[in-house]
Formats: sequence, C-alpha cells, structure tokens
Amino acid sequence: EALIKTGTFDSLYPHRQTLLAAYTKWNANKKQGTYEEKKAFFEKRLTDIEHDIGLVDFDDDQKLEIELELFGFYFSGSPMDKYEKVIKKLKLKSIVDLTKSKRWKKGSTYGVLTKVHEHKTKKGNTMCFLGLSDGLDTTVSVTLWPEIYHKYKSILKVNNAVAIKVRPEKDNRGDWCFMIDESDEKKKIMLLDDLKKKYNR
Repeated sequence: EALIKTGTFDSLYPHRQTLLAAYTKWNANKKQGTYEEKKAFFEKRLTDIEHDIGLVDFDDDQKLEIELELFGFYFSGSPMDKYEKVIKKLKLKSIVDLTKSKRWKKGSTYGVLTKVHEHKTKKGNTMCFLGLSDGLDTTVSVTLWPEIYHKYKSILKVNNAVAIKVRPEKDNRGDWCFMIDESDEKKKIMLLDDLKKKYNR
C-alpha cells in the first residue's frame, strides 16, 4: 500500500488512486492459487475499479501529504512550490534567511503550519505555539500571545500555508525563537492561498 501511495509503480501504472483501490479490493478478497491465477484475479479487480472510478491519481498536494505522513519529510517537491510567484511578489524571506546567522532577524516569512498548540496563561487566556516549516528541512516555533491568537485563530490550522510577520526573541533556555511582530498595524498572518488569488488576477 505504501509503495503505491508513494509512486513506486508509477512507471508501470501512474494512476495511484485507481491502483490503490484495486489493491485494497484484491487484498480483502485474495484467493489461494498459482501466480498466474492471482495475477489474473488482480487484473480483474483493476478493470472493475477503472470502470467504477476511472483513471485517478492523487493531486500534488495529496502526494506531498502522503510523503510527510509516511516518511516525515517531502521528497518529490515542496508545498511551497505553488506559491513561488506570490512569495517573490511580496519579497517574503525564507525561514533560513531569517535564522542562518547567530542572531536571528525579524521579517515577513512563509511556511506550512505543522503544529498549532494551545496553552492557557496564568490569567486563563489562551495563547498558542505554532510549528512553521519551510516545506523542506527547517521548522521553527512561533509564539502568539492571547490577543493575537484570538484574532487569527480561524486560519491557524495544521497544513495551512501562511505568510507571517515575526521577530526573534530568546526563550527561557537562551535559545532563539520567533514571536509575532506587532510593530506595525498591517496584517500579521495571511493565508498564502488568499494572497495567491489576489495577486494572480
């Protein structure tokens, strides 16, 4: 199943969803017999599935989600690839650009939300810790105080791609982390899908 999902058989049969459905149906009802008999039985299941749902593949986003789920990283691309134009248009900095020096920099960056963890403050308000990934191999933590979290909570979902204004700060252990940059009145967090629609008109 994992081999089908990740494209091992693409050179033989590139329609992964159709092949996976056929395999699932065959595996649930597989029969004893010779190799040729088993092969014929599977081919019959595949023909049935092709007739039912057609030749269907996973889209690019689904393929990347499967890679992350099964392997913990992306290898066929990055979820940021489809936002390349808007990233350049808005001159967003990569996470690496902001964190490559000993002293992290503030700026507008982008990434995929890998974690949205709520935490109650001593006053009973809800703040949030985000995991922000560049879609490759760098992930950072971003802290949102209650007022900011309440304002943007509706768009802060795991797997959402966002543009976000951050500033660096050291945590209790002396390690760098990011906070939301509140130094201006502009939006602090925006969905890249919304920005893509806006600038691709």
